[in-house]
Amino acid sequence: MKDIWQLREDIDTIDEQLLALLAERFQKSDAVAEYKKKHKKPVLDPSREKELFAALEQKAKEYHLPPAAIISIFKEVLHQSRRLQEQKINSSLL
Repeated sequence: MKDIWQLREDIDTIDEQLLALLAERFQKSDAVAEYKKKHKKPVLDPSREKELFAALEQKAKEYHLPPAAIISIFKEVLHQSRRLQEQKINSSLL
């Protein structure tokens, strides 16, 4: 069995991977903001979020993760994504 330091190193590696994926996600979100601006679409798409949360809840169950915790994490990710999209759209108007 690994000692606690090895386990923490493993967790640190996973955290680094999560950060890289979040950076990639926010880059894609930036492109979505450009699309929404060009096509005069609102930042918030409630039907998209509803579909996403339903899918996340199902995936959480498949991975034996607590759905409420996963939904909470992704609500924050989406909140920050929308905030960045709004900034992008509003700063482009100036």
